[in-house]
Amino acid sequence: MRLVVSLRLRRILVLLIYSFLLKSVTLIFLYSL
Repeated sequence: MRLVVSLRLRRILVLLIYSFLLKSVTLIFLYSL
């Protein structure tokens, strides 16, 4: 049970980091224009 919860949390964390990186890259691209 704990393993499943940790895997789910890890997936959520990766999704958050990925969305944050995507947002920052988009902002940098917009500012460079």
